[in-house]
This record gives sequence, structure tokens and C-alpha cells, in this order.
Amino acid sequence: MAGPAAALAVAMVAGACGGGGEPRSDRVIPLPTETPTTSTVPSTTTTVPSFGFDHDTVQKVWADYQAAVDVLDSLIAAPNPDDPRLAIALTGPMLEHWRTKLGRRRDAGERSVYPPDSRHRQELKGIQLLSGETAEIEICGLDDAVVRGPGGAVVNDEVAILRAIVTLRLEGGRWKWAELNGHDALEAECPGFFE
Repeated sequence: MAGPAAALAVAMVAGACGGGGEPRSDRVIPLPTETPTTSTVPSTTTTVPSFGFDHDTVQKVWADYQAAVDVLDSLIAAPNPDDPRLAIALTGPMLEHWRTKLGRRRDAGERSVYPPDSRHRQELKGIQLLSGETAEIEICGLDDAVVRGPGGAVVNDEVAILRAIVTLRLEGGRWKWAELNGHDALEAECPGFFE
């Protein structure tokens, strides 16, 4: 477990990212399975359907979430807890978690890199707009980043597949990643991620 999704899974167990437990899938409207909604490294913005919600808002929520993942992917390669991009993309428990994590990584001389054949991606499984300022997205995430120590030795190369509900809050016109509740995914929850 090396990159954003894996680190968040560890933080959830510790209670640092908004609690643990099962995703509240009864509150999430599932997306049609035929909709292409994945991002890869480097991440690309993917159009998603509106599902009866305001089309532009749904597009913005997903794009801002993907942008937050891109920021974290960049910072795990060169840990800097003071990077101003963190506060642009994250808020609340997630912001504090990542500042702490990146500080520890920097102090330990560790960094994470994705292998050339990386399958790292996020796939949107559902969305719920809880208010004009709070949204939840249900995602599957695959994280195969490799953590390397100061001498380049592999510290961790475990692949993590996560099923989670991500809470985003609208602050200053941007949907910032605030919390995550999830667990290691079962194959039936994230089809195609275990191949």
C-alpha cells in the first residue's frame, strides 16, 4: 500500500479520515456499468452522467476529486507537507492526515513511484449530492505505487484495491476532499480491478 488510496485505507483503520466501516451504498445512486468513468496515470477528466442532478455540478465534483488524486500522486513522489496544493484540494480530516503523512515520509526519506506498467486508477461507482455544499461519491480505487526508502530500497510494494465513500465539501468554488469511509474491496464490488 503506497499511494493515495492505500494510505487512506490505513488512515481509516486508525480513525483519522472520518471513521471506518462499510460504505453507505444505500445513500448512493449507482452509475450505469457501461459508463466509462476511469482515470489513469496521468489522470484525465472523464464525463459522467448527471443522474437527475445538476449536470454541471456532477461534472465539477468528479473533476475536482480527480484533481485531488493528481495532487496526492504528485506529492507522494516528492513529499512536501507544506505544498499549497494540499489546501486547495483537501480540507478537514483529509488535509490534516496528508500533511502528517507527507511530513513523516519526507523525514524518513521515503517516496512513492508508480511502476511503468501501473494500473493505478479511480472509478466512479455512484454519486449523491447531499446539499449544495456536500457531496458523496462511491469509488473503486487501485493503488500500486511502490514506496522506496532513502537508498532506493523497496519499503512497500503491496497493491491495494479500495471500495469507498468519499465526502467532498464545496469551499471557495472547489469541491475539496474532506473524508473517506471504505474498506479493502471484494472482487464483486470492484469488477475488473482484480485481473
